[in-house]
Amino acid sequence: MRTAPRRLKLTFEFCVANGISKNIQDRHLERAVDKIETSVRTMAAEAFPWADRLEVTREWNYAWWSDSDYGQQTYDLPKNDFNSPT
Repeated sequence: MRTAPRRLKLTFEFCVANGISKNIQDRHLERAVDKIETSVRTMAAEAFPWADRLEVTREWNYAWWSDSDYGQQTYDLPKNDFNSPT
C-alpha cells in the first residue's frame, strides 16, 4: 500500500507593532532566528521520531492584506522598549 507524503508544518510569526519604524533586519535578528532554529533542531528527533528530515524556511513578509485568519491564533508578547512605539 502506497501512502501520500505527509508533513507537519508549524508556523511562528513574530509581528512588529504598528508605529515601530526602526529597521530591525540586523545581526540581532539573525542571531535570534539562529537560536530558535537550533532549539527546534535539537529537540526535533525526540519530539517527532517519525520524521526523517526537517526543512527550515526563513521569510520576511510585509503583509499588506491577508484573508487567511481562519484558525489563526495570536498571542500578545510582553511589552518592552523594543516592541512598543515611543
